[in-house]
Amino acid sequence: MITAYSCHPSMANDCISGVIIWILLLKILKNCALKNNYRFVIGPETIGAIAYIHEHHRALKHVSGGFVITTAGGTGKVGYKKSFNDTSEVDRATREALVKLNGEILSYPFSLQGSDERQYSAPGLRIPTVTITKDKYYEYKEYHTSLDNLDFVTSSQLMETFSVYVKVIQYLEQNVTYKSRTPYCEPHLGSLGLYPTTGGAINPTNDKSDADIITTDDIKAMTWILFYGDGKHDLLNVAQLTGIPFESIYLNYRRLEKHSLLQETR
Repeated sequence: MITAYSCHPSMANDCISGVIIWILLLKILKNCALKNNYRFVIGPETIGAIAYIHEHHRALKHVSGGFVITTAGGTGKVGYKKSFNDTSEVDRATREALVKLNGEILSYPFSLQGSDERQYSAPGLRIPTVTITKDKYYEYKEYHTSLDNLDFVTSSQLMETFSVYVKVIQYLEQNVTYKSRTPYCEPHLGSLGLYPTTGGAINPTNDKSDADIITTDDIKAMTWILFYGDGKHDLLNVAQLTGIPFESIYLNYRRLEKHSLLQETR
């Protein structure tokens, strides 16, 4: 679920920044073939979320995670406010995206002092809901003043945060929980063309100019993917447990899947 609020229209960071990114994501996703379903919600903060939940609480029980897009266009660093369950898929995808794009994770703890995440995280729903920010509410001196204006927020600053949201959605689309079809031993990768036949064929770099080249990094990724193929782990888990970039984990998951070595369970 992707949400934004529209009740502070005179404030650029604390409102309009979220509305702009909400619109851009809607425009992109409606033209994509997607694995997941996305529910877009916009309205006044707090009372809008409460009214929406009142009308749609049964359907919302099937929502696995969400975002409240707000304070996304300031001058500071991109960071994120954790959901009430920071092991959730949306939390993990957000952290992976921040490392990929920014090389670091600036995070804020979950707190009830915030926005609509506290409504969507209520006992009857418990939707893990995160906020990716750039100058988070309460954290910048212009907050709730007339200085939170178009001089404070720029298009380039908005695009920094937007790119993180796009990367998070990419990871959510590619993430799967899976299990190995050879759970009692390691499969013979060489017979499938997934392992070099001579030592000199191993390329010690990770240059993916030729997607058919199997590098030492690829071998490492494939063996870890197979190791965690117990049906309890997803690709984001594997990336974060091993420190291997998600892109490499996903690429090598697809290689193994192509040869029927893995089975998606979710």
